[in-house]
Order: sequence, then structure tokens, then C-alpha cells
Amino acid sequence: MVINPITLLNPLFTLGKNEREEGLLFLYKDKINSSTLDRILAIAEYQLSTITEEKSIKKKMFNVLVEAVQNILKHGDNETRVSEMYKSMLVIGREGLGFFIISGNVVKRAKLENLQKRLGIINELDNIGLKKLYNQSIQDNPFSDKGGAGLGLIDIARKTGNKIEYAIHDLDNEHIYLTMKSSFSGKE
Repeated sequence: MVINPITLLNPLFTLGKNEREEGLLFLYKDKINSSTLDRILAIAEYQLSTITEEKSIKKKMFNVLVEAVQNILKHGDNETRVSEMYKSMLVIGREGLGFFIISGNVVKRAKLENLQKRLGIINELDNIGLKKLYNQSIQDNPFSDKGGAGLGLIDIARKTGNKIEYAIHDLDNEHIYLTMKSSFSGKE
């Protein structure tokens, strides 16, 4: 399922009954930075509290959303002319009996090869392999220059139990727009 980003007048937007019936629970499309972070997460957490699923699924979904936001903050190219044209986005929705989270943001093209390689490795592994990679990443690279140990994508794959789907859209010679989709089972 491909979601076309919707241009919103109000960047902190919660969805009404019609949109919920169509499967969207939350959509945010604008700049994501430290000043908007708390509001985005508070609204998303509220929207997740309105679904009837198990508490453990809601908790996993919120944790994955936080990881997605952290990836945007740490690895996105959020302060350029291109990022003004192509805003970051977060989407939470229902798909069949399950749910999904989609994130999208501008990324420097120079990061693409490493990102594709990392996603390829993560998507090839089962739960045991992901756990080993997680532990190895902690030992080999305790903290990167961005403040983390590179565990976010591994953690997303572990929490969802599914592959991370992604799409790359060319913007210009220096930038791409990366969308990633994480899917969750509706019942545990």
C-alpha cells in the first residue's frame, strides 16, 4: 500500500470519523524538530489510546513511532530548502486486522548506500538473528556521532516482527525522500 502524503493546512492534525473508517488514525506532515516533538508524540499517543487492541500492541506501536521520529531527527536533512518543499511525515493506520506506521523525510543522498545495505541486512534476519545483531551493534559501536548506537532500525524490526518496507524517491543530486513502513499484527 502506497500512501501519497497529504498537504495539510494544520500540521498537527488528528483524523475524524470518516478518515478512521478508511484506516487512518493519525497523520502529521510538517517539520519535525525538538519544539514539535512533544506535541506530535502526545497526539499520536492519544490516537493510539482510542484503539481497542491489546495494550502491548499499542506500546510497541508507540515505541516504533518514537524510533521513526528519532531517525528523522538524527538522520534527516531537516534544515534545507529541499526539506522545506518536502516535509517530514508520520502516518499511523489500520490495514486489515493489523496496523502500520509510515515515516517519510528528506535524507542526504550520500547516506543512501549505507542505509540500503543496513536495511537489507536487517530484512534478511529472523528474530534470533536480529537479537544477535542488536547485541553485536551495542558491543561494536556503543555511540555514533549522532548520539545512538545505530539500533533504531533493528529495534523496529524486532518490535514489529516484520520486514521494514521502504521506498526511495529522487529529489535532486544531493537529496532523496525516504519512506519507511512498519507493519504490526492486530492480535498477539
